[in-house]
Amino acid sequence: MRLLLYDTEMRTANGYLPRAIASAAEGLLGTSNVQLCDHASVVAAAASGAWDGLLAIGGAGADRHLLSALMDTPIPRILWSTEDPYERRLVARAEPAFDHVFSNERHCEGASPRTTYLPLAAEPSLQLRPLREQDADYSYDLTFVGTAWPNRVASLGRLLAQLPSDLRLHLALPWNRHIPEPKLPGISALPQLRLGIGDLCDIWNRSRVVLSIGREFSNAGAQSSEARGSSPPPRVYETALAGGFQVALAGAGMDLAPAYGELIPLAADEQEAAALIRQQLAEPEQRIARARAIQAHTLAHHTYAQRLAVVLERFAALRRERQSAPIHLSQRQPAVLHLAHNLVGLRRAGGTEAYIQQLAELQQERRPVFALAPKDRMRLALLDYAQGRPQLLRSFKVGKISRFPASHPAYERAFCEVISSCGIGVVHVHHLIGLPLSLPLFAKALGCRVVVTLHDFHLACHRYTLLGPEERFCAIHQSEDYRLQCRLCLQASGLGGEERSRRLALSRRSVAAADVLLASTPSSAAIMAGVYPEVAERIEVLEMLTPNLQQLEAGRRRRTAASFQGPLQVGVIGNTMPHKGLDNLVRLIAASHDQPFQLHILGATPELDQALEEAGLSADAAPIVRYQGAYDRPSLVRLLQRLHVTLFLSPWPETYNICLGEAMRLGVVPVATAVGAHNDRVEPGRTGLLVAPGDPLAVLNALLELEGDRAMLARLSAGAAAVPLLDPREHGQRLEEIYAALHPWRGRDPAHCELQLDPQLDLAALGVRLAQDRWIEAGVRWDEPT
Repeated sequence: MRLLLYDTEMRTANGYLPRAIASAAEGLLGTSNVQLCDHASVVAAAASGAWDGLLAIGGAGADRHLLSALMDTPIPRILWSTEDPYERRLVARAEPAFDHVFSNERHCEGASPRTTYLPLAAEPSLQLRPLREQDADYSYDLTFVGTAWPNRVASLGRLLAQLPSDLRLHLALPWNRHIPEPKLPGISALPQLRLGIGDLCDIWNRSRVVLSIGREFSNAGAQSSEARGSSPPPRVYETALAGGFQVALAGAGMDLAPAYGELIPLAADEQEAAALIRQQLAEPEQRIARARAIQAHTLAHHTYAQRLAVVLERFAALRRERQSAPIHLSQRQPAVLHLAHNLVGLRRAGGTEAYIQQLAELQQERRPVFALAPKDRMRLALLDYAQGRPQLLRSFKVGKISRFPASHPAYERAFCEVISSCGIGVVHVHHLIGLPLSLPLFAKALGCRVVVTLHDFHLACHRYTLLGPEERFCAIHQSEDYRLQCRLCLQASGLGGEERSRRLALSRRSVAAADVLLASTPSSAAIMAGVYPEVAERIEVLEMLTPNLQQLEAGRRRRTAASFQGPLQVGVIGNTMPHKGLDNLVRLIAASHDQPFQLHILGATPELDQALEEAGLSADAAPIVRYQGAYDRPSLVRLLQRLHVTLFLSPWPETYNICLGEAMRLGVVPVATAVGAHNDRVEPGRTGLLVAPGDPLAVLNALLELEGDRAMLARLSAGAAAVPLLDPREHGQRLEEIYAALHPWRGRDPAHCELQLDPQLDLAALGVRLAQDRWIEAGVRWDEPT
C-alpha cells in the first residue's frame, strides 16, 4: 500500500496532526510508501497513478477547487474529519469528494451511509515521554492549555477559587478576534501564545495534574448536540502519552469512559474537579502509578498505528469495490483555456490576439476552448469558442489591478473558478500583462497542464521588450551577472532598483510551473534559457502560425510579376509603436523627402501621429503616399501585392513577427533589424537585408542600394517568396501533439456534483509568502500593524 496524506485545512494551528499520522504510516508502510502532500502538490500526486489511496485530514477548511480537482482523479479517497459536531455541517459539504469518511466524533457516526466513527489518537514518536517517577521531579501542580472559549474561562474561574492560592500553575489560554481576552481572578495576565506540540508534551510531562475542559460554542444554535462533543479530543491521548495525569471536567460533553474506563477521573462539576485535584496532589505515589497505567493503556489502544489499521482495511475494501466496478473515463478531450492580456473582440488587437483567435478556431473542432483576459480595468472576460467564434460567456468583477501585480486574490479566485467550472485540462498562457504573475501556480496546483507561448519577454522582465532606458536591447541572457544592469535600468525608470529581485521571487516560480515553454524561433528560446537556465530543457521551438494563410496564399497566386521599374515601393505594416522602431521611422521619413522611393504606412497609430507632429512632419509629406490606421486582411494583401520592400525596424528581439512572414511570402523584400527573430528568419543577401537596430542611415542606404540594383531586388524577392510559412493546421496539429505528450487528465468528465465548499486557496497556501502584492513595493506587509 502506497499512501498519500493531505491536510485540507488552509490555515490551522493543528498542522502537527497530519505529521503525527504520517509518522505512524511510515512505521507501518515504510518511508518511501508514504507522502504528506501540501496544497500545491496534492492534486498532481493523486493524479500520478503512483499511489493507492489518499487520506485527507480535516475537512471543514477544505478548498472547493482543490477537492473538485481531486474528484477528477481515480484514486480512492478517505476523509478523516478532525472537526467538532458544531462543524458537522461544514464537513458534510466536503463529503461528496470522498469514498468514505471517518469522524473524530461519535455523534457523527452514521451521519451519512459512508461515515463511521474513528477517534484521533497519539503518536509515540512525537509525544511519548518517560514518566517522572518522583514527585519532586515535577515543575507544576496544575496545568491547563487551551483556547479561551468562554465556558473554559468560566470553569477555570470557579475551579481556581476552590484551590489553594499557592499552587504552581501553568495556564495558557490564547484568544483571537472572535474570542474575548480571558480574565481570571487573582491572575494579572495570561500569555497570548500557541505552543508547539513538542513543547506542550514537555509541559504536560512536568505537570502533576493536567486539567481537561471541553469547549462549548455559544453560537452553535438551539441543538445542544451541535455544541457538545462526546468523544475525547486528541489532546487527551497526547497528554496521556506524555505522562501527564489528567482530571477532566464533564460539563462540555467530555465522555472518556469508552476510551479509558475509570482510569481518568471525570468530574461532574468544578467543585468535584477541585476535590479530585487536591486528592491527587496529596497522594503522589498513587497519582504517578495511575499516570503510568494510563500511558500504558494509551500505547496499547490509542496510537495512530492502531487507528491506521482500520483506515488501511477500508482502503483495501474500496479497491476491491473498484475492481468489481471499474471507472471508465470518457474520451472527451480536456478543455483548454487561453490566458492573455487581450483578445479579439475586447480591445484593439495585434498579432498575439490574431494568433489566439486562429488557434481557438482550430482547436474547437476537437475540444472545448475558452479564453480569459481583462475586459476593462475592473472586469475579466471569459470567452467561449464553441460556435467557432468568441462568445462572452461570463464577466468577473475583480477590481482594479496595478501595473506591477505579483498577486491579486480576486483575479486568482476568478481564475480558479473558471478552471473548475469549465473542465479545464490545459492552461495555455500567452500573456500576463495586466494579470497577476501568480496565475500559473494556481493552474498547476489544480492539476492543469501549463503551456506558455513566449510572444515576448514579459516573464523575464517588466519591460517585456527587453529594451533598456536608451531603447536598446539589453541582452541580459548574455551577461554573467545582470543584477547591476537591471538595477540601473529600474532606477532609470524611476523605481528603486531592487524590484527585479522581488519580481523574480515569483516570476521564477511561475516559469517553473510551466510544463513546456514554446518559443517561435531559436533566438527567443536562447534568451529565455539564459534568464531561466533551470527550465531550459522544457523550452521547445514551435514556429508561429500565420493567421488566414489561405487568403495570403491566394493573394500570392494573383500577384503579377513585380515590375522592378519606377519608384521603389516601400511599406511599413503593423501597429507603429515605439517598440516597433517608431522613432527611427520618423527620422527616416525626415531624411527621405527627396529620395526615389514611396512610403506606404498601414497601421498608423496615435503615437505615430504625435511623433510626426513633434518632428514638424505631416502624414501626406513625401515620401509618404499612403497613411492608414486600422486595416483588414484584404487591404493588407492588396498592398503587399504592390510593394517591393517592407521595413521592420524593431529595436527589440521580436519573437516571430507575423507581418515579416506575410510580406516575404508575397515576395516583398524585408529590410529588418538584425536582432531576435529577424536574425532567424532573414538570410542576408538571399531573402532580405539586415541592418543594425537604431540606425536610420543604414536603413536609408539599404533602400538606395535596392533602388539602384533592381537585379538584386528581383533576386531577393524570389528568395523571400520561397521561404514557406507553417500552415495553421499543421501548427495546430503540432500543438496538439505537445498537449498530448503532457497527458492532460482534468476535465474529462466534469459532470460530478458541485461542491458547496468555499474557495479558500490563495498564494500563501501554495507555499509562497509575498512581502507585498505589488512587486514594486518595498517593506514587509505582515510586519505592519493591523
